[in-house]
Amino acid sequence: MIQASSRDTREETHWIYNLDRLRVWDFSRIYGISSTIRGIRSFNWIGEIWQGRGNLTFLHHLDLSQNQFSDIIPPSLFRLPRLHFLNLSLNSLHGEIPYNMSSSLITLDLNGNYISGSIPSSLGYLSKLSFVYLFNNSLTGRIPPSLGNLSSLQHLDLYRNQLEGSMPEEIGNHPSLEYLQVSGNKLSGELPASLFNLSSAYAFGVAGNNFEGMIPTTFGNTLPNLVGLLIGLNQFKGPIPASLPNASKLYIIDMSNNKFNGIIPSGLGRLRGLSVVKLEYNQLEANDHSSWQFLDALTNCSHLKILSLLDNKLSGTLPQSIANLSTTVQWVTFNFNQISGSIPSGIGNLVNLITLTLGSNLLTGAIPESIGKLARLELLNLNHNMLTKTLPSSIGNLTQLEYLRLENNGFEGPIPPSIGNLNSLAKLIIHENNLNGNIPKEVFGLPSILILSLAFNSLTGPIPSEIAGWKYLRELYFLENSLFGEIPSSMSACVRLEVLDLSSNFIQGTIPPSMGDLKGLIRLDLSKNYLTGKIPEALGMLRSLEYLNFSFNRLVGEVPREGIFLNTTATSLQGNYGLCGGVLDLHLPACPHISSSEKRRKLRLPLLAILLPSMCRGYYRSNRHSVPSSVARAGILAISRGQWHSAKSEGRFGLLCGFSTRQGLKSSLPLIKSLYQLIKLSFLVDGNRIRNRFFLFSHSLPMLEMMVIVVKDMEGTIGVECRIVV
Repeated sequence: MIQASSRDTREETHWIYNLDRLRVWDFSRIYGISSTIRGIRSFNWIGEIWQGRGNLTFLHHLDLSQNQFSDIIPPSLFRLPRLHFLNLSLNSLHGEIPYNMSSSLITLDLNGNYISGSIPSSLGYLSKLSFVYLFNNSLTGRIPPSLGNLSSLQHLDLYRNQLEGSMPEEIGNHPSLEYLQVSGNKLSGELPASLFNLSSAYAFGVAGNNFEGMIPTTFGNTLPNLVGLLIGLNQFKGPIPASLPNASKLYIIDMSNNKFNGIIPSGLGRLRGLSVVKLEYNQLEANDHSSWQFLDALTNCSHLKILSLLDNKLSGTLPQSIANLSTTVQWVTFNFNQISGSIPSGIGNLVNLITLTLGSNLLTGAIPESIGKLARLELLNLNHNMLTKTLPSSIGNLTQLEYLRLENNGFEGPIPPSIGNLNSLAKLIIHENNLNGNIPKEVFGLPSILILSLAFNSLTGPIPSEIAGWKYLRELYFLENSLFGEIPSSMSACVRLEVLDLSSNFIQGTIPPSMGDLKGLIRLDLSKNYLTGKIPEALGMLRSLEYLNFSFNRLVGEVPREGIFLNTTATSLQGNYGLCGGVLDLHLPACPHISSSEKRRKLRLPLLAILLPSMCRGYYRSNRHSVPSSVARAGILAISRGQWHSAKSEGRFGLLCGFSTRQGLKSSLPLIKSLYQLIKLSFLVDGNRIRNRFFLFSHSLPMLEMMVIVVKDMEGTIGVECRIVV
């Protein structure tokens, strides 16, 4: 910033006083005008104008818009006697609008600043004022009724302020008013009848307020020049006037987020220039051919781009005519209705579609192969329907797709590998279907994926190491499938991962210590799997972790005492009977001290393990009375041959340990005293009968350590598996 001395200032600004005939001064977007004067604030002479000095009595046009002013609004500029046009828009001006202004003003543009306070009533006494732009400020209070005095008013834009109260009836007294925009305020009450007689108006914007009441039945007749109707986000009710199509110049209709009911006028099809129809979030109805005629009629609108009817009360069969809409259509949303029928195969005709949402309806049948013709599609939502069959491979042609939602349907078969072609895909959500087979490796090559949910399907196979390619992944849901294998250590490359849920699968092996590299992880659920080994200490260092669930696995060893493991309400470790230690509120047993003799005995376990199966699903003996008395006193659980065969045939191996329900589990405590603590059971082997599987089950003879894994199935049954710890 160049700072001049007082002498320099006088020399630099003396010429201002010689501009007594200057009429137009346009210094808009002046910042960076030269390399030596770096912005309008560097001009010493601008201060002279700012303070109203200088002989500018003939100035009638002053434009200082799109600069970097951050001052209080200068009152002097508003008092220049012959000023017709004043534009101070798109700066950072603050303060209030001056009360005294030049009566010569025709255009006042203060939009895009931080101006506060109320609109001065004196504005209504500037008889020549025709164009008022005060939008995008912080104005408060009411709209002054005195604005009704402005007989020449043509444009009034008060959009996005904090104005309150009702709409003055006087505003409707201007036959010349062409542009009315008061959207995005806090106005309320019913609109005065005078507003519906603005026959010259081409823009009518009152959206985003709290207006209520009904729209007059003559609306389309009294506003014949209307191009834009913007009345969404209010509390209007009643039917859409049948006269609306009489406003034949309509280009945009936005009546969304209100309480309109009844049918949609089929006369909308006469509006050949119609481009946008937004009627979402109302109570509009259609349930038969007659009430669906509006959709047939809209096929005549050759410029239609947006048709949004989501969250209404549309029902009945989806007309095939949806496929005959203009090829200019880019946005079709019908979700959250009760529409039945199938998706027409002709949907592929809408080649310029960018958004198609038909979710949360009652649609049946398959996704047509023609969906692959929608090459410009970016969002496809068909969720919460009753769609079936396999996913079409043509989905892979939608290379611009960013958002794909197909969850809560009845899709079956494999995931098509062609989905791997969707390089722009950010969200893939297909949970709660009947998909099966392996997850294609091509899916793991999606470079832009942020959220992926394949939960509640019947997918199988391992999680491949290629998951490391998901550099931007934030949320991953694979729960409730039949995935197996180990958690790949390469998952640590997903450094932006925040949510990981692999619960209720058949995943084995240990938890990779490299998961401690997922520094942004917030939720981690690996419950109901077959994970073994210790919990990595590194997980306790994840400071962003808010929820952790490792319950019902086969984890062993000491629980870390850092990070999430200190928060017992956010940590679930139940069903891992080999865990010990941790904070007291986890209620885990203390970790045992291992003596030197026990360590020597453990060295002989691998040899013994050669003679024993790695999984013991039941233990029985044929002659209960031949159990040695010493063993009986130790608490042997004897299982008869009949119990063995019965449990095996029914697949309920929990019976073999003496319990199959929660109540039965508690009743077994006298036999297995430490079941709710650390289950470290012993296995007594009758060497003479080992090949015949005459095994005895005890808790006190330390020959071989066992873990009892308690697993809850879908029916609430508690099953038991006994794994040898070698």
